[in-house]
Amino acid sequence: MRSTSTRRKASLVVLAAVAVFTCAAARGAAAQALPTPRVVFAGTEDYEAGGKQWTRYKLAVLNPSDFANELFAAAPDLPPCGANENPARTWVDIYNRQGRERIYGFCALTAAQDLGALWFALEKGAPPPAAIYVTITDRRNKMRVVSNVVAISTPNTGAGKTLESGNAQAQTDLSMRLALYFTGAKTDKIDLKNDKYVAAGGTMELNKSQATNCDGNTCEFNIGFIASRSGNVSGELSTYGLLQVEKGGLVGNTVYFADREKSKQGVLPLKLKMGMNKVTFTIDPYKKAAEASEANNSFSVNFNVTPTLTVIPGAKVKPNDGKP
Repeated sequence: MRSTSTRRKASLVVLAAVAVFTCAAARGAAAQALPTPRVVFAGTEDYEAGGKQWTRYKLAVLNPSDFANELFAAAPDLPPCGANENPARTWVDIYNRQGRERIYGFCALTAAQDLGALWFALEKGAPPPAAIYVTITDRRNKMRVVSNVVAISTPNTGAGKTLESGNAQAQTDLSMRLALYFTGAKTDKIDLKNDKYVAAGGTMELNKSQATNCDGNTCEFNIGFIASRSGNVSGELSTYGLLQVEKGGLVGNTVYFADREKSKQGVLPLKLKMGMNKVTFTIDPYKKAAEASEANNSFSVNFNVTPTLTVIPGAKVKPNDGKP
């Protein structure tokens, strides 16, 4: 029969093991809580440095408040970042989607709000990547999350140039064709004669095999839109187009109208889950362009992603005649 002392020691060992397991579980739960960044392209600006001309491509995380500031505290106990021996605990990196090559990174952000001002730069005139994504790595908890894919537009409005929304510009009205298009493998334009579309309020069936890529139950499809402006169309105008999935992700890009240009196409890589997805397209979502009306800037459709191609009776999808 074991003595009281022996039983007490055994109990302490068990309690210690439980405590270690509980702490490990808590650390694991905290690591799993690292949010997923929602990133958008925020335009370009030209500048000079080192005797060269550069173009800065600006990015912004839309949900910086989801990240704790402690993630960006200095961490001298972790490996250095080059000559910086006191870098942040969490690093942010930007990757070219094609080839998964790292473009640029940030290892010394000091607060979550700094996520709203990310960027990378190329020599002026050099073509930017067609699309990028961002990773955020918590080095202490050894956790890494990946953002949505962000398309990068190439038109550049000039160094530090802002398209003003003065009285004349206020007579402009931004809107869009009330339809979204499935463009297949095309990432730069819509085939108005052959690409199928879904009109506002309708449902389009998409097959998993039609996706450009899939990760588990989430697949990526190229979705096109047509933005337009009416009224005063003189002068350049730079705005933004955004596709957002209800209870899901989003993707957007700059929509650039040249002088007198009334219509502009765009194609965005949109991630959709298997099943029904409600998707809303919005032009000028951040209300930066002064308009005659803000009431016609968005509409919604549904995309039903299935393992095999099916047809929903009554679905508002039809062969494209270019006139939704």
